[in-house]
Amino acid sequence: NSDGYYYIRNEWKQNEFLHIENGPLEVGNIKSYWWGAQWILVPVTNVPSEQLGKVFRIQNRWKRDIFINVEVGSVQATPAPDYWDSAKWLFEKQ
Repeated sequence: NSDGYYYIRNEWKQNEFLHIENGPLEVGNIKSYWWGAQWILVPVTNVPSEQLGKVFRIQNRWKRDIFINVEVGSVQATPAPDYWDSAKWLFEKQ
């Protein structure tokens, strides 16, 4: 959207979005005003040159210290230091 934040929608169940309104990362119906369902892509710059502009950390709007990551194996939204590779996402065109 125009302020740089995104909703992350499920392709299969198109009325469901990632959010943290109840604490942990969930997928479900949301309200458009929920900042817990809004995410911004933060560029990661310490990557090989061919990956510049393609690797991002996915940060929550409501809780700025929360990033989507897989540090413990399954996907979660928790505080994540900059050095966690588990919170860095490579965006590829299909």
